[in-house]
Amino acid sequence: MPATNTAKSTQAKAVESKDSTDNSIDPVRSRILNELRTHFSSYPEDFLLKTAKNFAFLARHYAGSGIAPARVSVPLIDISTNGEVVAHRMALVVHEGAGKTRVLFQHRSPLEHMSCLVYCMADLAEMAISSVLDDEKERAVYDVGSEDDC
Repeated sequence: MPATNTAKSTQAKAVESKDSTDNSIDPVRSRILNELRTHFSSYPEDFLLKTAKNFAFLARHYAGSGIAPARVSVPLIDISTNGEVVAHRMALVVHEGAGKTRVLFQHRSPLEHMSCLVYCMADLAEMAISSVLDDEKERAVYDVGSEDDC
């Protein structure tokens, strides 16, 4: 019987460790990660973690290091034409106040290219971070809305 208790204890610690890993990341990154997981749960976890980390960096770069998690959103919407969904659009948004938002970057992909959407957003985040790290005078905010990019 003790071996069974030990196995259960080890299993519980593994689950607890995973939960504590997720909870130990900063609140902004955690919020973004949760939003990404909602729509892209089948994608590799390391990709989602890296993307959330990069989005959080950009949100802080724009709004300051003390940005509250509730001020950051990653909306994903359907775009319809004549009542038919034809594309998806995703953005990284910082809420500045009631009725005031700043879209840091966004991407639109045709309906059949949902995987392009999150990968293109991740690429845009990396380009924006590269711009920040290169210390350019003008900090680029990327807005790519063309379906031709996929």
